[in-house]
Amino acid sequence: MNIVSLIMKFLTPDVIGRIASALGLNQGLVGKAVTAAIPALLGGVIKLVSKPGGAGQLSQALAQQKPGLLDSLASMLGGSEQKSLVDGGIGSLTSLLGGSAVNALTGAVAKHSGLDQGGTSSLLGVLGPVVMGTLGKQQKESGLDADGLAKLLVSQKDNVAGAMPSGFGSLLSGSGLLDSLESAASSGTAAAQRTAAQTVHAAERTAERASSGARWLWPLVILAAVALAAWYLWNSQPAQHAVDTARTAVTSPALTSPFDSLQGVMVGGADLSTTVSNTIDSIGSSLEGVKDAATAQASLPKLSEAAGHLDRLAAETSQLSPNIRKALAVAIAAVRPTLDQLANKALAIPGVGPLIKPAVEAIWAKLDVLAKA
Repeated sequence: MNIVSLIMKFLTPDVIGRIASALGLNQGLVGKAVTAAIPALLGGVIKLVSKPGGAGQLSQALAQQKPGLLDSLASMLGGSEQKSLVDGGIGSLTSLLGGSAVNALTGAVAKHSGLDQGGTSSLLGVLGPVVMGTLGKQQKESGLDADGLAKLLVSQKDNVAGAMPSGFGSLLSGSGLLDSLESAASSGTAAAQRTAAQTVHAAERTAERASSGARWLWPLVILAAVALAAWYLWNSQPAQHAVDTARTAVTSPALTSPFDSLQGVMVGGADLSTTVSNTIDSIGSSLEGVKDAATAQASLPKLSEAAGHLDRLAAETSQLSPNIRKALAVAIAAVRPTLDQLANKALAIPGVGPLIKPAVEAIWAKLDVLAKA
């Protein structure tokens, strides 16, 4: 389980749009603020439950939440209950995290996102209940007492630290809000260095066992796994999280995409990792299936459909945070060499080039756009 992903699955682009509209804020800036505020709030909660009495304090606050808050949040936005929602959210956060921590978080999120202080404060007043509502729902569904919930939260340190936008932690330096995540952010570096080669070898062994039907994906998986691990390390994310991401990518028997690190990011009402992996898989499979002029002609509808998906993807992801767009760009760039090989092989077949070259060039131009996001 990833608590950040659970919360972000609730905060779909549609919900973020409703929040922005209700608060009179720019949706793009709100989206950017959300990606920083959610892990920061969770970091503060983890710090709270790590202190004596903190677990009981959190559990008591969750018990005081309005029943079904997540289900009713949309109807409260823009209505007569909006002010009480925002005020109650800020009050709850202040009680749990402390006034100075909430003020520091408001300033940091405002600076990171470009929102003003007032808009950021109102946004935190909405996000606080979203975080609390999700935690309360998880506690109830899992049958956890106060200590059980605390243990669950502490186990999420790596996920929370890994979701923090690059450089955002420095904006909260001195606030103490992220103290509980420091060990997660610094641990695992040595392990990452020791296991890097082992991860690649695991990828190669898994590729050897892959079925022939999906074999074209495995070089792409290896490249993406290494690229994603490097991206996490370069952006000061937890090293062990990077290793775990890469290892999962190259050893999972059910893997169909190298974009699993984007799971939980909702775009256009769908999971981003699923959307991208399906599109890339369609392109690769179509190109691999080209054997002659007839099969080239048959591949055109799927290639055209994939181009349309990439167009929509570029438009929908333009409002995502730079951190997410960069992760997508790195993954897209990593898959290109394998796709290039498939395309060049198909184009070299007599009679095929004139048929599919325009479609391939159109797709490549769209992939270039995504790789530069």
